[in-house]
Amino acid sequence: MARKLGKKNLIAIIAGVVCGITLCMVLIWVALDISKYVPSTRLYDEHTVYKFNPRILLNAIKNGEQGLFFNYDSKWGNYPSEEILVSDWNEANYLSILPVFFNEYLDENIDNWKLVNIQYEFSGYGSDLMRISSATYELMQFDDTGDYPVSIYKEIEIIQDEGLLKLYEFAYDREMFPDQDDFRNLKIKIDEAIQMAEDSGAKKYREEHNISSWNVHVFIGSDSYWQILYSAPNNYAFVKVGINSETGEVKVNYGDENE
Repeated sequence: MARKLGKKNLIAIIAGVVCGITLCMVLIWVALDISKYVPSTRLYDEHTVYKFNPRILLNAIKNGEQGLFFNYDSKWGNYPSEEILVSDWNEANYLSILPVFFNEYLDENIDNWKLVNIQYEFSGYGSDLMRISSATYELMQFDDTGDYPVSIYKEIEIIQDEGLLKLYEFAYDREMFPDQDDFRNLKIKIDEAIQMAEDSGAKKYREEHNISSWNVHVFIGSDSYWQILYSAPNNYAFVKVGINSETGEVKVNYGDENE
């Protein structure tokens, strides 16, 4: 004759079943959740360097000329190789290079790519003079036509004084940052952002501390804030300015970068 289960044993069995079911549900949920965030794999990473003649590049682009960029290992062709002295380029000048390079050398329409990262390096001398010495643009395109989705990146660094264009190409095996804004649509462009940083205390600080030469590193990230970092030749970061590219809100910090 089967023994009757005691009340305590029955409660223990029920509790065990409930705990087992709960544990299974948690494990399933964790597995499903983790599957959404599988670390992405970098599929390839390529680097090519081109050279160009800064003296004639902008006018040649305006005139619709082609063949303006050469592989770094090739000859200059008809371009002079002596020291290059050119006028300052602004943001529009740098940006005008991108569609030409994409079309002729990458066989791509730049309108099909999203601009997701911008960096500028400025050099400053005297009281007011600042010039963009280099610009870096990262563009991204999502492709879901193959066996698995791929995020393709083209990063282009343009160094005016050296007449160099550096192309970095890489890709990931998933869609990266699908909600990322296209920074070609920013309300506040770099020239305005720099002027806002100057007016917000950077210029006054330089004058008060007799800083006659300096560098400025500027970038904009996924939060759509211009980050503007002023530093002296000894790498002392003396002013850091954050500017909301949509609202114009300005945040200023003074002192060492590591503070």
